[in-house]
Amino acid sequence: MDPQARQARGGPAGDANGRVAVRVDIVNDNTGHHVPTGAPQRHLILTVQASDKDGNLLPMTAGPVLPEWTGDYAGQAGTAYAKVLRDEWSGEIPSAAYWRDVTLVYDNRIAAFETATTSYEFELSADGPMTVEVALWYRRSFQELAELKGWDDPDILMANDRIEVTQ
Repeated sequence: MDPQARQARGGPAGDANGRVAVRVDIVNDNTGHHVPTGAPQRHLILTVQASDKDGNLLPMTAGPVLPEWTGDYAGQAGTAYAKVLRDEWSGEIPSAAYWRDVTLVYDNRIAAFETATTSYEFELSADGPMTVEVALWYRRSFQELAELKGWDDPDILMANDRIEVTQ
């Protein structure tokens, strides 16, 4: 995969009742195929966080959160992009065992030449400016499977953005 082929951009969309609205666009503009591709355990993890001037995380008030299967990222603001399968024999979701009897649970990978857009809202910092940080990570395997197998491949930072928000 060519990390320059995709971009994660974040931008505050203004004050929405004491909150800052953030829209994130991920553009798959140079691959010619869905991202991620290959084995179904490969996935992208978009993380979005806002912090005050002292680095304290601000609560998200609206937007998607990362699913349990993202491991250490679970419950954080963001979106995971993957082809998620259910193993019909074991009931495991997500499953990397595509050679078994599986059912497609969902497929939200980013198609070639498409843009995936997500939106988030965070409470405005009561005291001074705030920072919104966006990161797009590529993970080769589901964390639980990697830990079970003893694989220690680190997540790969594909793109990131940092936006300073002043009030």
